[in-house]
Amino acid sequence: MNYYYCSKCHAITKRESKAQKIKSMCDTTGETVFITRIKNADELAVKLRKVFLKNAVELDSFKPKERMFLEMAFEQGAKVVFNSLR
Repeated sequence: MNYYYCSKCHAITKRESKAQKIKSMCDTTGETVFITRIKNADELAVKLRKVFLKNAVELDSFKPKERMFLEMAFEQGAKVVFNSLR
């Protein structure tokens, strides 16, 4: 059983496959997409941070050290959630 990431809706799903990419139907958008296997929590955390943190918070308003702290905290939270799914 592996976890896969949908780049359209950012959902995480379980599949009984070992393939790196699977052609699938996105549950949220109804579009045909390729879902990508997540190898570890670090990889997922970086993907989610790039999508959600940047879009939810105007990072330019923070000092570089504060921005780095926010990114690290977001990634740590994503790792905790991913590891709790396993």
